[in-house]
Amino acid sequence: MPIRVILIDDEQTILDGMKQLINWSEHGFQLIGTFSSPLKALDFSLVHAIDIVVTDVMMPELNGIELSRLLKQQQPETQILILSSYDEFDMVKDSFKEGVADYLLKPRLSPDFFLNSLTAVSQKIKKKPNKSPVTNRYEQICENLSQQIAGQTRPLLDPLLFEHTLFFLLYTEKRPFSSKQGSKQKQSITHSLMDSDDSFTIYPVSTFSEESGYVINTDSKDTFRKFVQKFRQEVFPGDFFVVSDSFAIQDINEIFQEIRNCTKGQRFYHKGKNLAYQHELLPLLTNHEQQASSYLTKIVHKDYALAIKELENFFTTILEQPIDPAYLKHEAINRFYALLNALADEYVGNEELSLLKIALPSLLADAEYLEDFSILVKETLEKLTHFSANAIKDNFDILTLIYEFVQENYEKEINLQLLSEKYHFSYSYLSAIFTEKFGINFSKYLKKVRISKAKLFLTETRLTLTEICEKVGYTELGYFSRVFKEETGMTPSQYRKGTFVK
Repeated sequence: MPIRVILIDDEQTILDGMKQLINWSEHGFQLIGTFSSPLKALDFSLVHAIDIVVTDVMMPELNGIELSRLLKQQQPETQILILSSYDEFDMVKDSFKEGVADYLLKPRLSPDFFLNSLTAVSQKIKKKPNKSPVTNRYEQICENLSQQIAGQTRPLLDPLLFEHTLFFLLYTEKRPFSSKQGSKQKQSITHSLMDSDDSFTIYPVSTFSEESGYVINTDSKDTFRKFVQKFRQEVFPGDFFVVSDSFAIQDINEIFQEIRNCTKGQRFYHKGKNLAYQHELLPLLTNHEQQASSYLTKIVHKDYALAIKELENFFTTILEQPIDPAYLKHEAINRFYALLNALADEYVGNEELSLLKIALPSLLADAEYLEDFSILVKETLEKLTHFSANAIKDNFDILTLIYEFVQENYEKEINLQLLSEKYHFSYSYLSAIFTEKFGINFSKYLKKVRISKAKLFLTETRLTLTEICEKVGYTELGYFSRVFKEETGMTPSQYRKGTFVK
């Protein structure tokens, strides 16, 4: 019997080159498959006995090391040759832990070298007894069902292969059987349930894309209901399965696609439940009518309290509807981030805001259930409401500090930029609240303070005009006199003498 070989490399040119590198049949080999996708190669290995696998080590879907581990789980007798470049050798060394037989350097991959390597590992195969494909009918059916749900073209299973007439599918998005926990659960369910009852048969199925489940073959709906009660007790905490209605085995791929589509996102709405029936699930909306323009306008205008109120109304409405959690989280992250980003820019140096801005997106994205998500939203809104209330007080406090600072330092070179840095507020925000409070911008306000102080010096002291000019923050007497007249309608001298010239 020829040695059965498959080739795996995500680069089609390399794959085509290896196919032509040797005359396979002449040397006792049969090339039974070539794959640019390691996942498709895994699906192929479920139902075909393979003697030698030649695979690249670096591939985007699945690297050669992980692929080798999964292949060895399915067919322990299979020999694996890893293809690598010189700079990938450290990674290749790790592959030997997964049972890889040898490695091939791509730059040295000549026909003779390739043939010698294949021949060497084939000798190992011939020395091992009982080399054969899976012969157990139960395992063959499991593998065939997995092929069917994955949509691969295969002859449909004959209903006569099964003991009973009814079929149901239990599907979950998570816990693939290739994981340690998934494998443990599969063994627990298939062994403990089937060993105690022969009125149903459980067939584990999976697609190698984080999806798995069980096809249940039973004699009646009443028997299946009893099975479901037992199944609930075996499911691991956090897992969530959706149960289909009964179907004909020939329709398994169609049923799988339907249950996959309606299950997406449902676990989010079923905290504390590990199973639901497909017909009970509400369809999840993928959009929401409420526009964000009004909310964003309030943020732009710095109406933060109103923006927070509108955000509360948004969540009150949207959390009452069955929304696709991916869409819900996307909207929540975007709306919260718009507000937090604006607040963080206004309140430069506020550590709580900065931390919340950084942490909240991942916290929202990682919320597993609606209840957890709602609590997080509620707590965040409360923090923002509290912050907004404090911000109003902070605005009053900061304006008081600025007023006092100007009264004590009007003769110095001061400006709003200096004050924004001193009190850790953004320049634009400080400018906005200052103008709103005093009705004029900061430079005009400072000028009025200086002229007001100059009036006092002119009427209550005998200081010269030059001395007064310097005391109120001006360095040039002519400029001081011009500014003074613009503000009062008089020159400093006229003001001191108490005369007014129109």
